[in-house]
Order: sequence, then structure tokens, then C-alpha cells
Amino acid sequence: MSNTPWADSSIHDEVKEAGLYMPSTSTFKVGDSVSKIGGDYRFDGIVRAIFEKGSGAIRLVVEDDRGVLHIYSEKNIKHKN
Repeated sequence: MSNTPWADSSIHDEVKEAGLYMPSTSTFKVGDSVSKIGGDYRFDGIVRAIFEKGSGAIRLVVEDDRGVLHIYSEKNIKHKN
């Protein structure tokens, strides 16, 4: 687990509700090179942010070399080889 406050599960509720924290994920971290898997198009990029939806589901923002941002769940991307 990271020593940053973003991965601290004891973070204060107001900070969490304001969206000012980054939930931890066991698979990906900001800066990882990833590729989208499945579907009918290809998308390669860098994880730029990780956030939690209101439902608690984790989403990752991925930016490609053009600056285009896509949001994926962990099951829709893999680490790029």
C-alpha cells in the first residue's frame, strides 16, 4: 500500500466526498502503460487518474498520445507489454 494520503483508507469523509482522494487498486497505478481489451477498437495509453464512482466501482482515466481521455473499468484494460 502506498504511503500517500490518496491510498489511506482512513481518509476523512469530507475529503472523500469532495473527490480529492485516489482509491487504491491492486492492479493499476497512475503512470502505468495500458491497452484496452475487447470491443471493436484499440486504445493504448497511460493511466492518468483512478477514481471511485458513487456506487463504489473503480474507474481509470487513460490518455493516449493525442491527449484523448477514455474512462475504463479495470476489467477493460491490461498492462501494455
